[in-house]
Order: sequence, then C-alpha cells, then structure tokens
Amino acid sequence: MIAPMGAGVAVLYLWPILQTFYFSFTVWGPFGGSTWTGLTNYSRLLHDPAVWTALRNTIGYTFLTLLGIPPAMVFAALLNRRDLRGRGLFRTLYYLPVVTMPAAIGLLWQYLYNGDYGLINQGLALLGISGPSWLTDPRTALIALALVGIWSQFGYNLVLFMAGIQNVPRELYEAAALDGAGSVRELMHVEVPMLSPTTYFVSEL
Repeated sequence: MIAPMGAGVAVLYLWPILQTFYFSFTVWGPFGGSTWTGLTNYSRLLHDPAVWTALRNTIGYTFLTLLGIPPAMVFAALLNRRDLRGRGLFRTLYYLPVVTMPAAIGLLWQYLYNGDYGLINQGLALLGISGPSWLTDPRTALIALALVGIWSQFGYNLVLFMAGIQNVPRELYEAAALDGAGSVRELMHVEVPMLSPTTYFVSEL
C-alpha cells in the first residue's frame, strides 16, 4: 500500500512540472491550441535584453534586501535587554509596518519618493540639493524599492530573531560572563552562532 501511494504523490507533484516543461517548447494561440516550436522560445529568451535586465535587477534587489538582516538581529538583541526602558513601545513601533495594509504602505512611500513634492526631496531642497525622481530614475529606483522591502520586513525579522534569542541557553551567557564578555562579544560569539537557523529561515523569505 505504501509504494503505490508514494508513486501517486510523486506523479501528482511532478506532472505540473513536466507539463510546463513541455509547454516551454510550444507557442499558444490567443484562443487555445499549441504549436511545437522546439528551442525557439529559449533562443528568444537568451537574446532578449529585457530578460537579462530583469535578472540583474532581481539579483540586485535580493542582495540589497538581505542587508536588512544584520540590523534586525542587532535590534533584536537590544530589545531583549531587560534594562532597556520602553521595550514594549519599541517592539510595537518596529512591528507596525508588518500589520499595515500594503496599499497604505504603497501610498506612504509613493508620497515620500515623489520627485515633485515628495517629503524626501523637500528635505533635500532645504539643504540646497535637487533630489531625483526616485521611482523613475534607473539609478535610484532599485535602491528605493529595496529600502521599502527592508522597512516592511524589518519588524517581522525582528520578532523572529527575538524569539530565537530567547531560546538561547542561559548557560552560554553565564559562560560568556565568566570570560568577561560584554554585550558586543555576547552578540558576536553567543547569539549570532545560535541564531544561524533563524538567519537561514529569514534569508529565504
């Protein structure tokens, strides 16, 4: 009974993949029906500049958003300190972007990034700097979008790291204290290694 069920599940998961792979060698008409074209689609894909631009932007965006993980880890360590005043308030403020509606986030950052009357460019104008059109300028659009991604996910990553830090055995902190380790050394030599599973999970989101 086990082997047939296992084979059936494998076919169930593999069939869409095999079907998609087959369709990649065909061209579909607007009203259905397909025509076998061989490697034509792959040839067009490799010679389309837009594909390579999209791939480069995707890799760049992924790299930039990963830069938000270390600050989230540091702030999680700070917010877990019992001697920090207003911990509950800071936790709420940092988590607000996660529970805010995406539409509201989009409107907020669209206003901030607006090239004509955006708040960022108004601040730069006070310093005598002419700000760019952040979302339409190819030189700044990727960085601007990555900052929104970092900001919107910061609170979620923060909560995960805080949960991971709270599960670190107290014996490790006691051993570090006996060795004379301060807060920075505790973070680098105790919390960062113990948070490696959480870091791996966060980096995949």
